[in-house]
Amino acid sequence: MNLNRSFNQGLLFRKKVYLGLFFLIAPFLTVSVIFANETVKKQADQFHNFTEVTLKNYPNQGGDFSLIGPSGKRVFSKTYRGKVILLFFGYRFCPDVCPLTIWELKSVLDKLGDDAESVQVVFVSVDPERDSPKNINEEWLGFYDGRILWLTGTPEEIRKTADLYAVRFKKMKARSSSDYLVGHTAYVFLIDKQGKLRFKFPFKTLSDEIIKGVRLLF
Repeated sequence: MNLNRSFNQGLLFRKKVYLGLFFLIAPFLTVSVIFANETVKKQADQFHNFTEVTLKNYPNQGGDFSLIGPSGKRVFSKTYRGKVILLFFGYRFCPDVCPLTIWELKSVLDKLGDDAESVQVVFVSVDPERDSPKNINEEWLGFYDGRILWLTGTPEEIRKTADLYAVRFKKMKARSSSDYLVGHTAYVFLIDKQGKLRFKFPFKTLSDEIIKGVRLLF
């Protein structure tokens, strides 16, 4: 009987301790949750409310380039004079940034309707070792929007093109010579009909906001 009483008293004591600790840390947990919610809200606001597009001039960035298209033939950017270009650098094995951006750019074309004829989306690979014209043609063109122009080239050509737009990229987390990620700049570059860089949309810019910039160049 004494053992049961001791056990019950010990159990009651532990409950009081736990309850006291809960009331002690609860205010801090509440503050943390509120702070976390505010942080998420701010991030969401940044994602959805990129509403102002002011065209700029970038005298030290941009320019013409030539790379290899899915057919294996050389493509010259100046061929698209008279069209607004949306240029993005990424790679085929990209797990998150590239697919999200590509779908937003596809949405841009869909929402523009007939005006999409005046826009050319260009995707330049920063992983030429794995993104050959053959691989792009077989694995990407059938999956993504056929209106998007996919370009690759030699490592030297890719580096030269990336440097024109101050794009940085680097192999990361290599498991093997053929299994690795590539860290890269994730802007969507808005290029006018004369081939001049006029704006840089950061990652997570929604299609509606990109369209606002595109329409300034029509």
